Amino acid sequence: MIIYIIVTSEKVGRARMYSKLGKQGEWKFVPTYKMTVRFKKKILTFAVTRDTVTQIFGIGDYRECPASTHRQPFHSWVREDNNRGFRLQLCESLAENPNTLIGRGTKIRSFIQIHRGPSKSLGCLAVAGGKKTYKEFEDTLKKFLKKSKDIRVTVQQR
Repeated sequence: MIIYIIVTSEKVGRARMYSKLGKQGEWKFVPTYKMTVRFKKKILTFAVTRDTVTQIFGIGDYRECPASTHRQPFHSWVREDNNRGFRLQLCESLAENPNTLIGRGTKIRSFIQIHRGPSKSLGCLAVAGGKKTYKEFEDTLKKFLKKSKDIRVTVQQR
């Protein structure tokens, strides 16, 4: 049994993005995109941001999470280290390097995650909607993870 997450190209709203960590610095509204989480017949829908601080504020040289290939969704595993709490780490392969991916991009990316928003983004997918929505996302995944550790993430091209 596989837990499927699909990050679509469908805009569903907007959320704040900050230029600095910890909801600090300048902020701007960015579009959010539909993300579905499916396990067996249960489907939940969330919204995520996909833009980076480079795209929005011109800071650094960070690229957004690339789209996954048609034949191969990204793998994912749970991280709860440091003080950042529950998040999903995306990767091309759990066996080779569980921290990198390339998908349809041209540059290998490291430490791309699905985590709580609002945030300063260096290419991660941030779940929008505040603490209550993120808690629902986390609780849903933890419930599914009791029955399957196999998480596949498809990121559609924007």
